[in-house]
Amino acid sequence: MTVRYYSSQAVETTLASSMTNVDTTMTVSSTTGWPITTFPFTVIIDPDQSGLEEIVDVTGVTGVTNQFYVTRGAGVDGSTAVAHASGAVVKHGVSGRDFKNSRDHENASSGVHGVTGSVVGSSDTQTLTNKTLTAPTLSAPKIAGTTSGTTTIQGASVASGTITVPAVTGTLVTTGDTGSVATGMIADSAVTSAKIADGTIVNGDINASAAIDATKIANGSVSNTEFQYLDGVTSALQTQLNGKVGTSGTTTYTGTLNGGTVNPATLQVNSTTLASNTSGDVVAGSSNTTVTNSGGWGTNTISVYSMKIGRLVFVTMTYTIASSRGTTNTDSFTFDLPYAPQSNVRVYLKGQYRSAAGPNLVDISAASTGSLGTSTMTCYISRAATAGGTIGSPLTPANFNTYFGSAATTNDTITITGMYEAAA
Repeated sequence: MTVRYYSSQAVETTLASSMTNVDTTMTVSSTTGWPITTFPFTVIIDPDQSGLEEIVDVTGVTGVTNQFYVTRGAGVDGSTAVAHASGAVVKHGVSGRDFKNSRDHENASSGVHGVTGSVVGSSDTQTLTNKTLTAPTLSAPKIAGTTSGTTTIQGASVASGTITVPAVTGTLVTTGDTGSVATGMIADSAVTSAKIADGTIVNGDINASAAIDATKIANGSVSNTEFQYLDGVTSALQTQLNGKVGTSGTTTYTGTLNGGTVNPATLQVNSTTLASNTSGDVVAGSSNTTVTNSGGWGTNTISVYSMKIGRLVFVTMTYTIASSRGTTNTDSFTFDLPYAPQSNVRVYLKGQYRSAAGPNLVDISAASTGSLGTSTMTCYISRAATAGGTIGSPLTPANFNTYFGSAATTNDTITITGMYEAAA
């Protein structure tokens, strides 16, 4: 409903200029007493003149003195827009629609007084929706659905058929479960494990000071004392146990033995007996290599045994000739060290050549050949046995025949031993 404005002091005036039936502005001679600051308001042009009377709505000012915007036609209380002469009477007034709007408002039950819904009557039977009742007092109410906030129910009973409220000052909480509560409190032993739904107890429900006994875990075979042994564990127990060396029996250990004391009757590393009661960084092993110059010294196996403590390597090389070597071959006898030496040193080792035919010995030595730090060793004759010759010549079948007076033969042995510093 459109709100129109009125004035009780509006003075009748005249048109200052003529109007056609389509003009949307109106200029009057005077506006004394008119409600020209509030719009819309009603004016009547040529009142009581048959065929000329027209009701118009004044909707605003144009900015020209005493000139207004107007709405005309059938939309204005059924009036018809017609032409008017200059000097026609104009007065502020009311029309039938004003009285009709008042009657319509009095009879309306909704959409009035600024509301869009129905008006609530004090004695009407109505259904209220989307209403917030703040601290109301309800007489014999029926509550369906849910309420929010704190609901206070006064009186002895709620007419829901099953809930009886005693005169208590606390808060009544119901879950809607079937059954009844005989007293205001839960009886002793009323809550059993069967009444607690599976999966409802979580970690946060258990008091931090509960101190649950270890015998309540699994089958109860672990005591509190045994359970406390887990305190301080930082990784998987089985993984830690697998990494420990046994205190008795035969233990196979891989990796580097660092620190501590080793106390077996016989310590073996890589199946090689090393020592008894040895401590420190100990690494030992053996390797077998084939003679480098097999044309001169055959294809029997050279055995190289070693023990490494830190970077100090103790090494022994033994070789047994498988068959007679002849007297003309000039291949040198060579073998490889088990660990690469320091890059800035040349390794020298001492040894002997023993003839199987008698107690004849030849002192020999071994030196690394090529650049410094190489692992390949070449044997040299250090002292002649019987036939003489040049000291320091490479150990070859031909030189052996020269110095020894006979060919190197089956079961003769070459032994080199000593120590050197490894690169790492």
